[in-house]
Amino acid sequence: MSGSYKSFGKKYIHDDKFLSLIGAIGSMGNGLSRFFWAAMLDRFEFKCLYSALLVLNGVLALTVSYAVTIPQVYLVYVLLTYVCYGGHLGMFPAITSQVFGVRNGTQIYGLLFQGFATSNLIQFILLRTVKPSYGYQPIFWLEVIFSGLAMFFANSVEFKYDWSEKIRENNDRKRLAAR
Repeated sequence: MSGSYKSFGKKYIHDDKFLSLIGAIGSMGNGLSRFFWAAMLDRFEFKCLYSALLVLNGVLALTVSYAVTIPQVYLVYVLLTYVCYGGHLGMFPAITSQVFGVRNGTQIYGLLFQGFATSNLIQFILLRTVKPSYGYQPIFWLEVIFSGLAMFFANSVEFKYDWSEKIRENNDRKRLAAR
């Protein structure tokens, strides 16, 4: 199917070849951006960097409905959206290790990773229920709201924790149990 279709007076991109190309470029941006975000995490504080990522994500969500009519702009939007997604996957392993310690960080990251699957399921349910009546715009507004909530929580949590006392207590408990 190629060409375009109109909805609410706007002409949207509907060329399968072009959309596949955009998806491929976005996926490459996702994979390569993980290195970028991890390197930036070494140079900048997490709260500042993550806030920038969330602001970018919110701006993209608010304005994507204007970008769908211009193919080149839409390509940039999809690429930047994938770069934001890569930012989450590039920063979260380091942050979970900082917050929960090296021992527990990998287990907690596994639980965090479940959040991506859960959010995709919730997104599917929302699209099936909200889109037929209201279109895509409420979904994008929800994304902006969740980005704002994530920024609030990220800026209100302390990301440095000294696990040495907990590790010492755990080792003492193990020694006592072994006797």
